[in-house]
Parts: sequence; structure tokens; C-alpha cells
Amino acid sequence: MKKKDVPVAKTFFGTVKENFKAFLLHGVVTYAIIACSIFAFMYYFSLLGSSLAYGSMLTVYVLFSLILTSMMFYVPIMSVTYELKISDIYKNSFILVFGNILKNILAMLFFIAVSLGFILWIAAAEGAMLVIAITVAVLFYPLIATYGVNVIIAKGLQENVGSFTGKDLLVDKEFEEKVEKIVEQQAVERADSSNDYVFVNGKMIKRESNTTDSKTEK
Repeated sequence: MKKKDVPVAKTFFGTVKENFKAFLLHGVVTYAIIACSIFAFMYYFSLLGSSLAYGSMLTVYVLFSLILTSMMFYVPIMSVTYELKISDIYKNSFILVFGNILKNILAMLFFIAVSLGFILWIAAAEGAMLVIAITVAVLFYPLIATYGVNVIIAKGLQENVGSFTGKDLLVDKEFEEKVEKIVEQQAVERADSSNDYVFVNGKMIKRESNTTDSKTEK
């Protein structure tokens, strides 16, 4: 949002509380996609020996799984950034898979690399190192994977979603009020000093300097 002095902890926990139900739904959908994709991959891979036709089915399922996984990159960040219905979030996320293909490929490669890195580390670890590997994976894998993916796709998301939804990014009301006060103050300073009121943004604002002067004279 390019805003300064954002209370990170307060914003984070407030957003989690506000979007908790939606995030539970997104989590269920994500795990369903992963579970079905793994099952389909193992099933058709085991049938490759009997017929090469299953190879084409395996390819289709792999591509379909990649598309759905890429779609889920956009769903969480879109949920906290835009005021949209759940159906619109999933629809726009699906469209963005094809609207930002290069960024999606890069995000997918990053996601796969991080996932494989942690999986191989856990698979190769033994004893105390296995406990450390699992603990580090639980604590830092979601952070690294999510942050990396969001960095890659965030700019494309902000550039494209407006044209799909017709809605702008949500702007903090407090931030809007600060900007409005600055504009009013600048307008007052540029106005004729002899006038007690200045017309700004459709309303009359009383000059504090003139008011103070009149009280001093009395």
C-alpha cells in the first residue's frame, strides 16, 4: 500500500481475526487440491506400465494441479486486500493464472524449490537433526514460501485485479483523513488572508489565524 508507520503486529492479528473463516475455507480447498493431485499422480503413474494412454492423463492432471495451485497463490492475499465475495476471489484468481503466466511460473518454481528443500532435509535427517529439521520446517516453511510467492505475484495482482472487479484497493480511513487535513491546510495557507472562511472540497473552513486575531483584539 506504500504507507508509512503501519502497526505491523496490530494489522496482522486484526486481519487474521477478520478473515479467519475465509482462511479456514482457503486452507481446506488448498489441502484438497494437494491431496487429490498426489492421489491422481500416484494412480496414473502406477498405470503407465499397462498403457501409454495413461501418460496423457497424467500430464493433464499435472497441468491441472499446477493451475489450481497457482490460483491458490492469489486467494489469500486477495482476501485481505479487496472487498470481494468468495466466488469472485476464486474467479479472479483463476483468471490471473493465465493473466500473469511468467510470474506464476516463477512463483511456482520458487514454491517447488522451497518445498523440495525442506522435504529432502527432513528425509535425510536422523536423530536430533530430524527433530530440528521438522521444527524449522513447521516454523519457517510457511513464512518463506508465502513471503516469496507474494513478493513475486503482488505487483501483477495490484495491476490487474481492478480491471476484473471494478473496485479499487481498500485505503485506510485514518490515512485518508490525514491526507484530507493536509490538503485543507495547504488551501487555507494559499487563500486570501483577509477572508475568515475558505472554500475547500465542497465545504467552508474557518481560518484559525483570523479567529485567533479577532479574539486578541477584543
